[in-house]
Amino acid sequence: MGKGGIRYHLKQLDDKPKPERLVSWLCDIARGMDYLHRMGIAHGDLRGNNILLSENDEALVTDVFLYAYFGDSDLRKDSPERWMSPEFLDTLKPTYASDSFSFGHVCIEIFTGEIPFPELSVGQAVGKMAEGIFPIKPDTMPDRVWSLVRECWEYVPERRPTMQRILRELSGN
Repeated sequence: MGKGGIRYHLKQLDDKPKPERLVSWLCDIARGMDYLHRMGIAHGDLRGNNILLSENDEALVTDVFLYAYFGDSDLRKDSPERWMSPEFLDTLKPTYASDSFSFGHVCIEIFTGEIPFPELSVGQAVGKMAEGIFPIKPDTMPDRVWSLVRECWEYVPERRPTMQRILRELSGN
């Protein structure tokens, strides 16, 4: 069967995985998202609850309905607005750029094991981001990953990196 949701898995571990392992999972996620984008699909709900770990320790992108079958999900606290880009919140139309924005938050989730702004309500978290305030860099996150995260959070969608570029930079190719 698999290991369940990625954030749930991280909480079950006694020792946090090394940054290299976390970056490998981010590469898996970016690879899956790049595939969707090449197929003409914007995910629109990329977040830790929609990422499962396989038996082979690969991160797999899924959607919330499938996740609800496999793992824990507190949908009140994990409301998707916390991961949405400003333009997605306005239009409710997912784009490749809004997926890149969400990917930045997924990076924070994977390196901290927590949702973005866990101490805030959904409305407060969205308000912070509207003010240009984002989560801080986790101590164990490599600078090259943090640089990509900051680009993912660019206000102007066209300035955000594509999944193809994210994958290339994370994998060092």
